[in-house]
Amino acid sequence: MVTSLSRGQLWAVLVALLLGTLMTSLSVLIVATAIPVVVASLGGLELYSWVIAAALLTSTVVYPIAGRMSDLYGRRTLYFVGMAVFMLGSALSGAAQSIEELILFRALQGIGAGCVQPTVSALIADLFPPERRGRWQGINGAIWGLASAVGPVLGGYFAEHVSWRWVFYINIPPGIVAALLMARFLPAGQRTGSRPSVDYAGGGLLTGALAALVLTTVWGGRQLAWISPLTAGLLALSGALSVAFIRREAAAPQPIVPLHLFRNRTYCTTVILAFLSGAGMFGSVTYVPLYLQAVFGISPTTSGLLFLPSVAAVSAMSVVAGVFMHRIGYRPMAMATMAAGSVGFAVLAWFPPEAGIVPVVLGVSIIGSGVGLSFPVFIVVAQNSVGRSVLGVATSLVQLIRSLGGTVGIAVLGSYMAIRLAAMLGDASQGQADITALLSTDALAAMSPADLALIRADLADTMRGLFTGGAVVMGIAAALAWRIGAPPSLSSTGGPSSEDTRGGGGARAEGADRPV
Repeated sequence: MVTSLSRGQLWAVLVALLLGTLMTSLSVLIVATAIPVVVASLGGLELYSWVIAAALLTSTVVYPIAGRMSDLYGRRTLYFVGMAVFMLGSALSGAAQSIEELILFRALQGIGAGCVQPTVSALIADLFPPERRGRWQGINGAIWGLASAVGPVLGGYFAEHVSWRWVFYINIPPGIVAALLMARFLPAGQRTGSRPSVDYAGGGLLTGALAALVLTTVWGGRQLAWISPLTAGLLALSGALSVAFIRREAAAPQPIVPLHLFRNRTYCTTVILAFLSGAGMFGSVTYVPLYLQAVFGISPTTSGLLFLPSVAAVSAMSVVAGVFMHRIGYRPMAMATMAAGSVGFAVLAWFPPEAGIVPVVLGVSIIGSGVGLSFPVFIVVAQNSVGRSVLGVATSLVQLIRSLGGTVGIAVLGSYMAIRLAAMLGDASQGQADITALLSTDALAAMSPADLALIRADLADTMRGLFTGGAVVMGIAAALAWRIGAPPSLSSTGGPSSEDTRGGGGARAEGADRPV
């Protein structure tokens, strides 16, 4: 833990950290509304989805590696590296002259974001003792909620009134401010001992395994059929590389992912809950806009506005959870997180479309409360249940698993929806054509009222089944949260004592006594 900072230095560093979170979270959301204008300028309609997918892929792959590097070389170093790469990727993306260049530079931007995001969460743990981490992790999570509200609006404004290139250039001024604040007010730590070794082989195996898995979820159901040799090959490759990675980590002297982390019951349970929350809450809620637009006939703009109460709930509950979780306890907060998701999806599943919009807004807002609770809860529980020498990689793994849960959830639930619609409407391609018609004004005008009512009813039944699945998954997760233990007895170093970690602390990494 950093103990030599004055109050002014601490606030300056916190501003730098929160700017890092704001920039990297905005980079995901600000692009979505600008993509049509980008494609009109650069062409390459068939590649447009990769403008988002490239950054998602690289940031996901980098998460655990960046977390481990911060344990070995210091958070301050990784923050600067990540911020420099992120700003370079932003500048090059803004200057791109073709869609292929933009995709390449977005991948570079994703690498930077993948370094900054876990490093920010780990640095907060270095700056504060365990009982105060929750408050700032909650504020850090609230920034994500703010970005989800502001990002699409900013992206649309820049694309329409300024230039789509400013969707990327906007990251550079705050990035420079954040880097200068960090350089000026966070002193460099002093590494002792020999130079740490890096498990490059393990990093390569993990990169390949994650890349194959993420590509499966990105291409599945779009460029590739879910049941196809290529899809099966990607999944088999991911599985084989994962097995090889685990064997490598068991033998490596300085592994990228120390396997003893998973002998810690609280940490292991937290990782499982992070995956389930990603798959259930983030995965299922992705389909709510389709539900609103196709079943209720609401415009995209109006459906976005109906999400504002949920966005407010995310930010508010993230702060509330951070403030009160240490007083209330890890187990009740984790159970409340999952229970909120279960109740929210139950509301969506229980009320038919005839009940109107209010139950949908209510259900999504309750889910938003669960999402907000989850931001600080999982990070703080993970950080306070492991030793300092593995705090960075432990933090990044929770963020990685939650992200993977979301991508897997979206893919699985999308497949469920396609299968259900195929059974109702005859075949999958006809089902997709009919649902597309519900989103097209011209196609709607050509449909008879009877056909329109039938298709909307079929889609509503499918979506309510999807929401029921989300409620069940979150209910199971709420019961599983009972396995999370009470807050550990805290040692003088700001982490749990060796008795509490049950093998999760592990040996102190070479040079790991340099906190930043």
